[in-house]
Amino acid sequence: MKRLLAALAVAAAAFVPSATYVASGSSRMAVANAQLQDEAAHPRNGAPVTFLQINDVYSTLPIDGLGGLARVATLKQPLGRAGRMPFVVLAGDFLSPSVASSVFKGEQMVAALNAAGLDLATLGNHEFDFG
Repeated sequence: MKRLLAALAVAAAAFVPSATYVASGSSRMAVANAQLQDEAAHPRNGAPVTFLQINDVYSTLPIDGLGGLARVATLKQPLGRAGRMPFVVLAGDFLSPSVASSVFKGEQMVAALNAAGLDLATLGNHEFDFG
């Protein structure tokens, strides 16, 4: 069942961009937050899967009060409680470049993404920065 769900997550992330929410440090985060909170309160009966899609995540901290990996985990939890199947998917570029990654070689991001409940990740060009 987990393999089927993982395959579904990959297919939906690749072919159904309207089903993904972008969580970034941009001004669009506030809009995405409102949409996700509404989604958690009123899940659609016909679409029990929700994808929270992130990419180019180099820091775990919010910027100007927006974003941050803790926020991603916080958004995932109520979706699960509302009967949805939330998947956090990462479209690559998470190990570097950042000051912390220069020191820890990206290990801090792996730990943070695991703590945030990441379900699926693809590799980007920065995943190969350290060889």
